[in-house]
Amino acid sequence: MDEKYSGYGQISPEFQQKLGIAGENGLIDPEKLKKRLRFYMILGFLPFIVVGGLIASIFIFPQQFASLFELFDAGPIKGTMFDMTFVPDESGKGKAWLVTNPSFTYVQTVETPGSYSMSTECAGCKIRLYIYDQYQNKVVSQTDMPLKGLPYDAELHYHDGAVWLTARHSTENAPFIYKFDAATGKEIYNTESFVATKEELTASIIELYQTEEPYHLSLKLADGKEFIYLVDEDKFFPGITEFNNYYKNDETATVFGLTKESSDQRTLLYSITGPAKEVLNGSCTDNADDAESLMFFCEATSKKLGDEVFLDAYIIYRDSEMAVIFHHNTLGNDAKRQMSAYNIDGEKLWTIPQEQLFPEIGYKIEDPLTQMTFIKSDMSAERAGNVFVFIVDQVGAAGFDTVNGEQLWKIIP
Repeated sequence: MDEKYSGYGQISPEFQQKLGIAGENGLIDPEKLKKRLRFYMILGFLPFIVVGGLIASIFIFPQQFASLFELFDAGPIKGTMFDMTFVPDESGKGKAWLVTNPSFTYVQTVETPGSYSMSTECAGCKIRLYIYDQYQNKVVSQTDMPLKGLPYDAELHYHDGAVWLTARHSTENAPFIYKFDAATGKEIYNTESFVATKEELTASIIELYQTEEPYHLSLKLADGKEFIYLVDEDKFFPGITEFNNYYKNDETATVFGLTKESSDQRTLLYSITGPAKEVLNGSCTDNADDAESLMFFCEATSKKLGDEVFLDAYIIYRDSEMAVIFHHNTLGNDAKRQMSAYNIDGEKLWTIPQEQLFPEIGYKIEDPLTQMTFIKSDMSAERAGNVFVFIVDQVGAAGFDTVNGEQLWKIIP
């Protein structure tokens, strides 16, 4: 072997020059080689340093990192949607109020001898309230509420010119209550000022649950007291019995209900009239087709509203004037879901096919999680003036004309 290729390996002088390690007499210079090796080692570790720095920044600067992450989220509304409510105005178009989770979330695993756990965590934990012009696809305003941990849920409720934003308690987050002026978006209450202005609340709120029909909050205080707060009437009740008895026997109400025809998946629509405290909680629906039992248990009467059979159905919205039924057009592999609206006389107002809704609420016979039992908890609806709003948690919302069912707008964050 030629002497000039000896020493630190058989590398030609030309290649030594390219690498920057050439010495005298065609041999590799040891000092140059050490410097070059250090350079390549640093270069090799650089990706790990960058990735490590990014991971560290999540914990050191969580809010800033979460804001950077939002740049990659297309669209004016960031994060997954928790809830939405529609606020009407004089123009008839109104505005959509949405609450989302724009936090940067990740899965954390912890492994120790004998145990293994996984949990979803967040950086820059918060929820965000949007006021949104759904016709111009434009954010009117947005407000962030920082949290200590992963947001569990949040709900919006509109009544009498005000929007309520509430969230349940969780392991890391305290429950909260906000009230906003629906016309201006200005804050009227936050949790602390709400507690301070209500003489019934003698300590901070540590637990909160929301319930619809009628919308009320179940509250537990730090001193052990518990209340039910009827939001629309600004009334507190010490327990469920007092809350139910608020609807006096001499007050009557008429509600819609579905009663099974020949099987659990075949139902008929009825109107039920009786004492408000009995019929408003939905407990009389099962006896709607049995006049004797209905009178005995609920002191109520009923009327069948037509002969149309609704398949695998439930009432997604009802008031004193109309009911909207979410149901299948058929059973089996070819089943598609739709919404149908009826007035108090049983006349059909409109039907909206699945194609105008969201693909996420479609039925797949091979996927048990798409059965009505599972998905109906992810859907809700409300009515504001001439707009009927259909909401799917973490998916989006759509507005329809109450009279003819025409789609007015659709929001997909």
